[in-house]
Amino acid sequence: MHRDAFDPIHIPAPVWDRDESRIILKNRDISGLFKIAVKHAGASQVSISAATGLSQPRISAILRGQAGPITDLTVFERIATGLGLPDHARMLLGLAPLDIASPTGDVDDEHQEQSAELIARLKRLTE
Repeated sequence: MHRDAFDPIHIPAPVWDRDESRIILKNRDISGLFKIAVKHAGASQVSISAATGLSQPRISAILRGQAGPITDLTVFERIATGLGLPDHARMLLGLAPLDIASPTGDVDDEHQEQSAELIARLKRLTE
């Protein structure tokens, strides 16, 4: 199947539970993250560029280990969003989870209740 450069990058969930992935995330190893995307999602430099907003030459330099370190939080956010990091992976990278009610990604009855309660409280505050 041919993958379009603008298709979302989908890295299988079990990849983020591997020890080597966790180390990459904790170390904020962006080259390692991009290599995960290439290996497990078949992402190209162009698709990573489209997903993250970084130029393809910069992606290439990062993958070769020839780019300076990334320090801008907004760039980390764009990378995490573009690669579709689940909340527990985002937190290992040092970012806030997208789903504050369930940062582990667990969605069960208790999570549904907590989410509903949080939404109700927020609505009362804005009324």
